[in-house]
Amino acid sequence: KQWYQRRVAITAGTNSWTFAPTVIFCLTVVTTIGYGYMYPVTDEGRGFCIFFALIGIPLFMACLAVYAQHTANFIRWVCKKLRKCLGGKDEENEKVQQIVTVLFCIIVILTFSAYLSYKENWSYFDAIYFTFISFTTIGFGDLYPSSTDTRFYFLLVFFNLLCH
Repeated sequence: KQWYQRRVAITAGTNSWTFAPTVIFCLTVVTTIGYGYMYPVTDEGRGFCIFFALIGIPLFMACLAVYAQHTANFIRWVCKKLRKCLGGKDEENEKVQQIVTVLFCIIVILTFSAYLSYKENWSYFDAIYFTFISFTTIGFGDLYPSSTDTRFYFLLVFFNLLCH
């Protein structure tokens, strides 16, 4: 008996628990997105999921904090360069940082959405919707990438990290 279940039809005779679905399942657990696309159905699977989440979520959050610090340093560096080039005042620095941060997140969302629209053959609006719902960790599960390319899932996580 499989310890997980997918909400999509699985072709008879195929093993759906391949590397890509395994990675995306683990990432939805540790990022707390939880699309509802794949979930444990046995006691063993649910027990493992609890154990994995108890270890994985704090580790992911620690990594996210380090990454966020690096991103904040990068944004401060960009703002410093902008202030030098444009001759801004130090009092305006916080406002400039907020604007640059928002623009950075918008660019990340629009860029990943363009890639997702192309890769999954979705409308651009559907891709923006999915990206926003994922990046905010809402994760309804109404849209879900069908790609089996593992690189795609790593790209999804990379873009998700860029926006946090």
